[in-house]
Order: sequence, then structure tokens, then C-alpha cells
Amino acid sequence: MISGRWKWILGVSVALNLFLLAAVGGGGYVIHQNMKHYQRAMRGVNAWRAAVKELTPQERDQVFGLLKSASLAGEDDMGKARSLRVQATAAMSRTPYDAAQVAVLSEQARNAEDSARCKIENALILGMKTMSPKERAFISTKIMRPSLRFSRLGHPTPPPKGQAAPQTAETAAQVSK
Repeated sequence: MISGRWKWILGVSVALNLFLLAAVGGGGYVIHQNMKHYQRAMRGVNAWRAAVKELTPQERDQVFGLLKSASLAGEDDMGKARSLRVQATAAMSRTPYDAAQVAVLSEQARNAEDSARCKIENALILGMKTMSPKERAFISTKIMRPSLRFSRLGHPTPPPKGQAAPQTAETAAQVSK
């Protein structure tokens, strides 16, 4: 009887240990996958920090002051865009689905976002006239880059200066027409 009880205890112990190992292994895998995404996001943050370290404290204060005032220039349009996106989401969930209304609201939201970006860029461009070339170069790398929304859609980034973009047969045919 004792040996049978020990066999059951040993069996349950082995099962629990296997379950624990599987849980630890699965948790490690999930953490590893999440860390990949975190590290990918941190590349941009690390590049920003490295660029900021090149500036003196006075230059940094001037640059961040300009960035803050420029971002406030587009805040009204971004608020309008957020409001329009909420309205579009509400319109999508209504029973008589009106695709035209959703499309109009979405287009208006995109236009408001573009208007905000335009105001921010113009405020930055106008504000850079009193800055040193080093400070202007720092800001220009941030505002003259392609939008993140295009990079997320799989569009390639533009080629570096002096290099032509590779042409496909279709684009070459369109250019020659």
C-alpha cells in the first residue's frame, strides 16, 4: 500500500513539474517575443537620445522650446481629428451602416491631421531662423522624414541622397510613355 501511494505521489509530482516547466517555457517565449517589439521601438528612442546628447544644454532648451510651441500650434486640429475619428467609429457601429458617412468622417479626420502636421512643420521652419546650423540639422532630421503611417503600411523608405530608387518594369514603362 505504501509503495502504491508513493507511486501516485511521484506521478503527481512529475506531472506538476512538467506543467511548471511548460508554463515557465511558455512565459519565457512570450517575454522574448515582447522584448523583440520593445527593442524595435527603443531603436528610435535611443537614436533620439544620442542626438540630444550632441546638443549643449542651452541648445537643447531652445530646441525643445521650439518643438513644444510648434506641437501646440497643431493641437486644435489634432483634437478635431480625434473627435472625427470617434464619430466615425460610432457611425460604423450603427445598425443602418452608412459607408459614405464613415468615409467622409475619415477623410475629414485625415485632412485635420494633415493640417496639424502642416502647422507644426511651418512653426518649426519659421522658428529655426534664429538657431545655429547644428540645431537646425537636429530638428530637420525629425520633421523632414517620411510619415510613420506610410512605413507601417510596408512602403519602402526613400533611398539615401545620391541614389536612385530601383525601378520596376511597370514604373519604367510609365516613365517612358
